[in-house]
Amino acid sequence: MATLSKPMVYRLRRLPSYIDNDFAASQLLSHAVHLPSAEIKICSLATVAASSWSASTKVATVMFHNLPQLIQDAPRKTEWKISVHGLPDSLILDSHFFGMTPLYDIMPPHEHQYNCIAISGLASHPFGSWQPKGEEKTFMWLRDALPREHPTVRAWIYGYDTSLTDKTSFQSIPDLATALIDHMKANDFASPTAPKMIIIAHSLGGIVLKQAITRLAICGERELHALDLIRGTVFFGVPNLGMEQSHLHALVENQPNQAIVDDLAVNSKYLLKLNEQFMGLLFNQKMKRTETGAIVRSETHAILVSPESATSNLINDDEAPISTFPINEDHSNMVKFVDDDGVCKIILDKIGEIMVYKAPLPSITRAQSWTSNSSTSDTPAPTQDARPQRYGYTPLRLHLPPPIDFQQRQKPRLNLAPVDQIVSSLDVPELHRRFEDIEARSKHTFEWIYENDELEFSSWLRSGKGIYWISGKPGSGKSTLMKFIFDDPRTRDLLKHWRDENDPIIAGFFFHHRGSVLQKSLEGLIRSILAQLLRQRPGLANLLTPLIESSVGKKFPMELDEFRALFKSHTWTQQHLGHALRLMLRQKIADLDMCFFFDALDEYDGSPEVIRDFLADLLEESKEGQTTIKICFSSRPWESFTQKFQSGPGFPIHDYTTSDIKQYCYQTINKDSTVAEMLKDLVPDIIETAQGVFLWARLALSDLFDAAVSSEGKDMTALRQRLRKLPRDLHKYYEDIVKRCPKALKEKAYALLEIVTRSFEILPIHQVLLVLVCSYFPTYDNCYQAVNTDKIKGFNLYTARRLINSACGGLLEITESKRQFRIQLMHQTVREFVLSPKFKSLILGDLAKYQHENGHSFFFKFMFVFRRMPSNNVFKASKYHDDVPKYTDEDVTKHCKGAELTTGKSQIDFLESVPSSWLLARTKTEKPGTSNGNHDSRPLSSMPHHDLVFIFAVQNGLHLCIIDLVQRYYQASEEKDRLIYNFIRAINGSQLGSDDLRTSLDILQASDFRLQGMSKQLFIEHQECFCSAEVTVSVPDAPDFNLVDLREDMLELWIGLLTQEENPISTIRTLVDACGVMTHVCSPQLVLWLLEHGMNPSEPDMDGRTLVDYLVFFAAFTGYHAHQTAVCTQLIESSVMTLQQGGLPHQASRKVWKRVRARLAASKTPILCIDPETRGDAQPSSLVQVSDATMMSYLDRAYDSLDMASELQWVPPIAAARTGRRLMVKLKRLLKIRSKR
Repeated sequence: MATLSKPMVYRLRRLPSYIDNDFAASQLLSHAVHLPSAEIKICSLATVAASSWSASTKVATVMFHNLPQLIQDAPRKTEWKISVHGLPDSLILDSHFFGMTPLYDIMPPHEHQYNCIAISGLASHPFGSWQPKGEEKTFMWLRDALPREHPTVRAWIYGYDTSLTDKTSFQSIPDLATALIDHMKANDFASPTAPKMIIIAHSLGGIVLKQAITRLAICGERELHALDLIRGTVFFGVPNLGMEQSHLHALVENQPNQAIVDDLAVNSKYLLKLNEQFMGLLFNQKMKRTETGAIVRSETHAILVSPESATSNLINDDEAPISTFPINEDHSNMVKFVDDDGVCKIILDKIGEIMVYKAPLPSITRAQSWTSNSSTSDTPAPTQDARPQRYGYTPLRLHLPPPIDFQQRQKPRLNLAPVDQIVSSLDVPELHRRFEDIEARSKHTFEWIYENDELEFSSWLRSGKGIYWISGKPGSGKSTLMKFIFDDPRTRDLLKHWRDENDPIIAGFFFHHRGSVLQKSLEGLIRSILAQLLRQRPGLANLLTPLIESSVGKKFPMELDEFRALFKSHTWTQQHLGHALRLMLRQKIADLDMCFFFDALDEYDGSPEVIRDFLADLLEESKEGQTTIKICFSSRPWESFTQKFQSGPGFPIHDYTTSDIKQYCYQTINKDSTVAEMLKDLVPDIIETAQGVFLWARLALSDLFDAAVSSEGKDMTALRQRLRKLPRDLHKYYEDIVKRCPKALKEKAYALLEIVTRSFEILPIHQVLLVLVCSYFPTYDNCYQAVNTDKIKGFNLYTARRLINSACGGLLEITESKRQFRIQLMHQTVREFVLSPKFKSLILGDLAKYQHENGHSFFFKFMFVFRRMPSNNVFKASKYHDDVPKYTDEDVTKHCKGAELTTGKSQIDFLESVPSSWLLARTKTEKPGTSNGNHDSRPLSSMPHHDLVFIFAVQNGLHLCIIDLVQRYYQASEEKDRLIYNFIRAINGSQLGSDDLRTSLDILQASDFRLQGMSKQLFIEHQECFCSAEVTVSVPDAPDFNLVDLREDMLELWIGLLTQEENPISTIRTLVDACGVMTHVCSPQLVLWLLEHGMNPSEPDMDGRTLVDYLVFFAAFTGYHAHQTAVCTQLIESSVMTLQQGGLPHQASRKVWKRVRARLAASKTPILCIDPETRGDAQPSSLVQVSDATMMSYLDRAYDSLDMASELQWVPPIAAARTGRRLMVKLKRLLKIRSKR
């Protein structure tokens, strides 16, 4: 046996799932390689491809004291297969570590909150680059130190080949980024229930990651979801601005991979553009980034990456210590830590900061996640005993006993969970969208599936069992056929013969790869099936009782309100869903027959083996109970499905569409007599090659038409050869089409495909061509002049068809309906192709690195220019004038914001070229502000152009544009003052959500704008913008007051302004309008925020009233009941919270309270009741529920406590540090980087 001269770590894959400890793994490997187990050290053991429906496998990292013989026999190899008797698949031992490798499992699994992915650098080993230098290799900080410090984080390493000595590699940085995305998706990092991600990158790995993030932003729903899950990054010596290359060029000179080294040159245009784009996406995605730089300690070492490059020039920033720090090692060793290393502890601390990082600033509510059905939060809500104390006073706690329920009404109690609530929690409307979108069959087509006895489909429905597989390639009509089968009444009629005594349950799911995450996931399938089963057999809900009890933490019976409150927070994880479906399949209550129809299993967003095994497991699970199931599914004929289902009943659909394709070919050929005779002889070859795929035949016929009219059309041999060379796979065919696009038309082809793909509707032909013209130019004037020429008269069907066919090779098609010609994608698979990460590189080649616009950007420019088109006489003279669409402001906002979000690029350069008159027409301000101090009361028409651009940017949520505007124009003090009032004007009348407004406010704060005093002034001068309701209350012998409720979409904005005040509590207690009337804001969310920040609930305002006084005066001197106005409800909710915190009256006397109490006791109609049952509301109150009796109990205690309260001391807290500091640092860094473009 050869003893290792240098310790080396290997990776062992495909270990069976039952190997659950190091000893068992070493025993299995010992038997496989004929080596004593004492010679083997298992360093880690982790699960891969975990699924509730398929057998997981394990992966281990291994070290050998003596090398196994198979390695000695092939020392130059990096991967070895090991056959083990009794195992269905060979073990794989490798030293390259390519792809994703988990280093350990999180136990128990529900505590798994984060994935931490480490990406190695240029010419470094995926595993070894993170190990300590020297001979000691038993420690690896990602595997050993990270789980000790952060036990909810699971570490992964990602390996890829970046060896500079490989003379055959053509990989570019975009290629490496695409591969990274593919590996992330293959390992379920983008699934609906995937944990959040933190990514660590070293050297080139950081550039690959940045390129991957920019690619994710322009792709489909799944990729965007993966981008949302990335919460932060840690960069080690990443050459953001380039790296020294002299020694690298010697290695790659004249090799294909020289392009990678060239792109990493110092001040490379590619790197500078990528860095700017990445920083924009970093801001929009609310990520946190940490940069580390290496300090070279020896003059013999070359400085590969300068500190300036490693930190994106932030090393000299005043705030740099927060997000950057140096490591006293060379470029290679800066990521190699020994156990208990001080620098390693810093890195782990930075990872912890990412885990707790929140952006934007703290808020009360957050928008619901698009992948979840219940509101969730990253951290639990603060409890009463753990509230942050920041301003004002420490909350007084009187420890009041719970209020007495005087009504003691009998509330309904549940012994089982209501079926309708279970179904509503499972069902998601989008799950049915794919079925509805599938085009219905043409008349009389597909009838053969019921009539052809050879297919045995009808007999399978009547008496068959198991699985029936309809296979077929993309474009062969599988989905249309499945929809027809699922809807046709003959299916149910035939199933009734299955077992005569039972009415069968029929359920289905149609996967949709271009849809949302749920539409293409196993989770979405199980959700849909469970909901359909419960609708058809509500009694099955009883089986789920133990599962629901376990989930909500309480057993039945329980009150209805209690169950609703507990079940509201219930989240259906994939494990819960799998358990629920198993319970139904294993049931032994009654005989049940179920027939499932699943379409497009190849569009499942995961490993095909998982969904394949899921079908087989469904049949096995049902054998344990009284449920009998059979399944009909469709998919592409992938190897995974073929191995499992080929021997069972089913058929390939493309074997039965030959006649349709043949008819189409002859009809098309006969339309052109000049080529008919030549191409007729090729029809049999086309049919044979198409193999039933209608789309392929259509594309091939188009190619052959082009060849037939060219010089090669004279030679039938050349035509046959061209037919043979066409790719058989559709996606490969698409790639071949864009590669064959003439070089002069590649940019037009990119623009056309982007325009049609990013459009929200099918477009008329002239509009696509107008957008295309605008895509060529960077400014408004250029675009306007381009469309304002006589060339517009030349827009006709012939020239359009010629351009589209030449540039796009059939991927786009022109359709006609009622003499309206429109351009659309040839097939939905083309949209999938255009949105794939590699599309831009395929069509543009090296230019892809410098093209930062897409379809949203092109539409953005077109819609601006188009506003003046009706006055264009040339355009009016064209025959398309009557077909001009009318775009709304919402359409413009969608595209201009979409351009920012998907490209990471500001739109400032184009906006600055837009005429002021256009911006004035788009500005949605309701009125100019009143003159007040420095307030700019000039009309909009006399404002500087950049002020109008700023207002437009705020109103449309263009955050990157706001950053650039602030950096360019608003640095002087007088400019800053004017900007604040422009901000007020912008939000006055706009319909933006609170997130956009708060983000804009954060940008101003990060730019050192003085915001103190703005909250009060903004509210008083623009109260109509903030308030949704108002009631004026007149009190005898006391000043009147206004009760107002904040608009929900403005709440976070105002809270954001309040956080900038030295004393926000004092600010909100001194709101007086222009007439001198005190305004009391009774928003419950705002009162909760104030209480959490230390407001004294018994402190009077400038009119001498406490929060309790407002409630008593309102009840005494108005005729309102709580259910009559929104303000009443909000006042009562906020008052209950105040009373619970010990709030006392100050101005409302006992006499007034007695009057109110008598009114409450005598009224037959509830006055202060906000119980939803009494009010008849469909939804319960958001914060509290209270009856008149409960309010009387609270207020009685408050008045009884007046004497006692005078003896209590109120202790003011120590002022807390201002929140959001880290967000401000990030924004300042982004401002600085964008100013250096």
